[in-house]
Amino acid sequence: MNEFVYSYPTKVYFGKKTAVDALAKELAGVGQTVMLAYEEQAEAARPTLRQAADVEGYDIIFLGLPNWWGDLPMPLYTFLEETDLSGKTIIPFVTHGGNGFSATVDTIASLQPQASVSDQGLSISRNDVSDAQGTVSEWLSGLEASL
Repeated sequence: MNEFVYSYPTKVYFGKKTAVDALAKELAGVGQTVMLAYEEQAEAARPTLRQAADVEGYDIIFLGLPNWWGDLPMPLYTFLEETDLSGKTIIPFVTHGGNGFSATVDTIASLQPQASVSDQGLSISRNDVSDAQGTVSEWLSGLEASL
């Protein structure tokens, strides 16, 4: 199975002590990130991405995102509007504060109408991220069997 992973602006850490240490260092900037995301969403901003994604050789795209107030993060709009994923399968996974996927899967499908958006995505509450390694492993095993 070939895959390309694109995730912005959040990072999900799985592991033991080193992951906790890395996450603790980033938490200081979370408030700034949340405010930036809120401002970008209010303005319907399309932030410039640092580099274009080369997805040519991939059939399956794992698209990771945080659910920001029931919507995609604005840089993901930029990515989906600028990148042609026609003929590819998009498998979304999301972290959230209580809203699951909300309408994000439908939004992805509307921005990439020539792609197949899987209904086998994974939704993880921010409260469960630190203990989600087993859930993620099970999800990936199930996906591998169905692809």
